[in-house]
Amino acid sequence: MQKQVEVRMQESQLEPMEKPEESCCGSFCDKIMNNMVLTLTILGVFMGTISGMLLRHISPLHPDVILIIGFPGEILMRMLKMLILPLVVSSLVGHARALSVKKDPHPRNFCPRNF
Repeated sequence: MQKQVEVRMQESQLEPMEKPEESCCGSFCDKIMNNMVLTLTILGVFMGTISGMLLRHISPLHPDVILIIGFPGEILMRMLKMLILPLVVSSLVGHARALSVKKDPHPRNFCPRNF
């Protein structure tokens, strides 16, 4: 059996340590660095909004420039469509299965009644 030992600390060791005061800029920069993804997302939204407003007021752009600017957006929209359709279908199947389990807990009876 292990022996338990009680260790007494001097009172000077129990005093709280003083934190060095941080400047206002230092704490703000720490918060920005800890939330870098959020910061970059907000910065990207503002940059995109400003560049969109500036490009609208420039004289009519060449169709090739419009195609180059619109290409990443078109890819993003197609990827979102490819992501959303399987999520919706799997959600519908999962909820239909959950309704079927409440009536009959055996999965062998699921397909003939629901499909």
